[in-house]
Amino acid sequence: MGSVWRARNVTLDLPVALKLLHPELSNAQSTSRLLNEARAEAKLSHPSIVRVFDFGETEQHDAYIVMELLEGINLAQVLDEHRALPASYAVRLLLPIVHGLCAAHGAGVVHRDIKPENILIAKAGSHLQPKLLDFGIAKLNGDRAARGETSGSDLFGSPGYMAPEQVCGLDDVDERADVWALCLVLYELISGQNPFAAPTQVAVLCAIMQRDVQQLAAAGCEQLWPILRRGLAKDREQRHASARELGDALARWLVSAYGELEDACGEPLAWNWNVRASQAADAQLWNSTWSEPPLETTPSSEAIACPRSMYSTTTLRITRPDRELGVRSRVARRVTGFALLSIAVWVFITGVPGAHSANVNMLRAQALSMLPSYARLQSLIRIPASDALPPESGKQPASE
Repeated sequence: MGSVWRARNVTLDLPVALKLLHPELSNAQSTSRLLNEARAEAKLSHPSIVRVFDFGETEQHDAYIVMELLEGINLAQVLDEHRALPASYAVRLLLPIVHGLCAAHGAGVVHRDIKPENILIAKAGSHLQPKLLDFGIAKLNGDRAARGETSGSDLFGSPGYMAPEQVCGLDDVDERADVWALCLVLYELISGQNPFAAPTQVAVLCAIMQRDVQQLAAAGCEQLWPILRRGLAKDREQRHASARELGDALARWLVSAYGELEDACGEPLAWNWNVRASQAADAQLWNSTWSEPPLETTPSSEAIACPRSMYSTTTLRITRPDRELGVRSRVARRVTGFALLSIAVWVFITGVPGAHSANVNMLRAQALSMLPSYARLQSLIRIPASDALPPESGKQPASE
């Protein structure tokens, strides 16, 4: 519908993004839709929703909106590059978007066009910040007139991600349509494919109404699948009642299945979601152990090269869950701590000025008995039996 340009607010000396309608699409309906997008986004103030600063018309009477300038890539580009993501990381990426939708729904705004292209993974300092874009066909405060087109059809949404009630053209579309679309995007991130993919738009719409979604085959999704299956129920009365309910279920799964305590933005899950204290404590205890989780054998990180997009060209590094590095660092810290403690005690004992040799020998014997033995270090580090040093048979430790 439009193009996005990098611009600068000369008054504030601030870089911004300027969204302009294509000249061939500049008509009353497109202008109304752009104004609807500006109003919807201006009503919302959430880190996961793109900010809008202004709306106006150029000297040629072309409508535009001024937004915050973002650097990143959208989820469609991520899927093109990587096909699929680990389940835990996909959930961590989408939880901030779910929380943003909670704020939107609370303000009476239903997005109605959630899809991978409308979710941008932006950079925010040292963290990633998922952003929800394009509220052009959002429904504001139940207003039935807040409609638009995403293609040359009378459907209000993108066919591949429309809820069954949108396919049927119902007027009372509510937040449960966004719940459907979120679960569909999450399913695609994990499986690498849209379950309703078909050669034509008509076939896609028929698949949405008739085809059952196949269970996720990815490892570790046994407990996640019931959450997605409920969100993809064709009868909206059987879905999660709200984005808040969906987010709570996903956060609890993330804690119980993977021991994750933060989303992709680095925010603790307990800040935004109903995660029981006992679950968080169990996850913290699990993270402090030496055993790695049975799932996720992917590399610790993977660079995603961003093609030239509507915003800019950049490179993001998406870190995937990998406990191995954390386990090794904890082992190194404990071994270093024991070594420093041993050296400090030894220097203290042998370096006491004027001490009687008998007293020194007694203190030394007591200190040596307190030092960690190799067996103790082995039990703490959990060295496999095959890697442990064999005892030297027939040799006794030398006495002082």
